[in-house]
Amino acid sequence: MDRNKLFKIVVYLALSLYILDSLAQKFYWYYSIYWFDMLAHFLGGFWVAVFFLWYFSIVHLPFLRRPILDLNKQTLWQALLFVLFIGLCWEAGEFLTSNFIGLEPWSALDTASDIFFDLAGGTVAMFYVFWKIMPSRLNKVEWK
Repeated sequence: MDRNKLFKIVVYLALSLYILDSLAQKFYWYYSIYWFDMLAHFLGGFWVAVFFLWYFSIVHLPFLRRPILDLNKQTLWQALLFVLFIGLCWEAGEFLTSNFIGLEPWSALDTASDIFFDLAGGTVAMFYVFWKIMPSRLNKVEWK
């Protein structure tokens, strides 16, 4: 897999998410467009999963270090668990700021929806990486 392609996707998606969030904050899209929060979490989960595959293929952490061409079932689970971890941390931050600063009530349904769309975005990112980024001759995940 070409790591430069993944890096470009990571950067472009991060910039797009920043611009979308800035516009959403300015024009109150999170409150006026009911599905915009779902889109933001989906794209965020997609970004986190692609970032995981890109970043942890170069970082020297023995339990996560895996060459891009050597993806297997364990790597998929690690990426999705990373997406879940980041999503839970985001929701914890949302809980703390909404309840103690914004004085808005916490919604279990909104939290469950946000985490679902984070994981859905991460899952779609896995398929995207395997089908669009990896060459077709290498598009085989080893299921150990």
